[in-house]
Amino acid sequence: MNQINNTRQSVAWRCVWISLLMLALVAALSLIKLNTGQQESSIVRTLTSIFMLTAWVAAIRFLMLDTWGRIFWLLVLTGALALTSFLGTGGIISATAISCLFMFTRFFNSWRLVSPRRRAAGFGLGILALILLLGSTGVWSTGAEEKSLNVLDRLGVWSLGSLIAFWFLSLFHLAIRMRLHFLRLRAKLAVNAVLIGLIPMILVVVLGVYIFYSGLGGSRALRSTNIINSWSTLAAGGNDLAGAPFDTTFAWPDQIVSLSDTTQSIVPSPTWVPGLSSLLAEDITELAGGDTTAFFLMENEIWLMRWKNIGQPNAQTTAWLLNERALTHVSMMVKAGVELTNLSGFLGTSGIQIDSDSGGDSSGYPGLSACYRDISDDPSYWSPWRSFGVSFFQVFSLGNEGIEETNLLVS
Repeated sequence: MNQINNTRQSVAWRCVWISLLMLALVAALSLIKLNTGQQESSIVRTLTSIFMLTAWVAAIRFLMLDTWGRIFWLLVLTGALALTSFLGTGGIISATAISCLFMFTRFFNSWRLVSPRRRAAGFGLGILALILLLGSTGVWSTGAEEKSLNVLDRLGVWSLGSLIAFWFLSLFHLAIRMRLHFLRLRAKLAVNAVLIGLIPMILVVVLGVYIFYSGLGGSRALRSTNIINSWSTLAAGGNDLAGAPFDTTFAWPDQIVSLSDTTQSIVPSPTWVPGLSSLLAEDITELAGGDTTAFFLMENEIWLMRWKNIGQPNAQTTAWLLNERALTHVSMMVKAGVELTNLSGFLGTSGIQIDSDSGGDSSGYPGLSACYRDISDDPSYWSPWRSFGVSFFQVFSLGNEGIEETNLLVS
């Protein structure tokens, strides 16, 4: 019996080390991707998926050392693997939910097979493993659609979510069952001081930084929206925006409205302008009167349009394009990068991502971003855009029922 218990103890600790070793290799691959960029991203994703899957298999073996219904849960996890392999994102979410159900229904008694010293070491290594897992979530981000993920990539994403749940629950069970009787008194007091004094202080600091950046980002986003809307107010008051940050404009009809005094680039009026004029005449009550100024999202471009005499034969408009130059001007004023994106989102392999599927003419809007300074020389870690706050920007677009009001995100 003692020989069997010793074997189970060695197997349990070996499974923990295999899982941690795989996560260390994943962290090394993440650093490689940050340094090499997209050139080796496919190789990095493939190796990362293999290591993640190996770590998850080792975690399953660890849990199966002391659990109920081994055959039943092996069949369930095999079904989760099949869901991930054949059903794409929906399969990944379903399989991760099954993995979480598998772990939430047990008490992680396998950790009792490990000696108290090793459990204490496992607690510290578990914190490191959780940090490594959370830092590896961007390995599968390819900048392409979700369909570009192959079967092995999807298995890696499933293993990532399952391992996060495994180590989080392991840390929870180890913390509530932790026994430090093998330590001397001073060491016990030091551990208690860390748990009672240092960790709460760290949590307060982290929460404070999060609240600060969220509030700062939200205020910058709201100020950016107010600056953009102020241009609409100026245009509605009849002000000439030739000196504003807009560099592209048009007028319709050309024989009524003259733009000869402007220094901006004058483009021909788009073909959709007459149709929009007719729809505005029908929805004149919604847009508050025969003269109106608003932002319109047409053919994936945002135009600030000042309409006059809507519904009459002499209807006319002057428009200015909200492009990268205008957004750079906003970025310069708020001293932060500014991005316009669609409102809807989806759960991607690297977290929640903004998508372009909110209906109406905005369904294909590619987004727009600008920064007041050159960020090409910044370290690769800071190159991706990270939003700390958002605001809503109202535009009008053409939908199935005519002119519709929609919102874009300013971040």
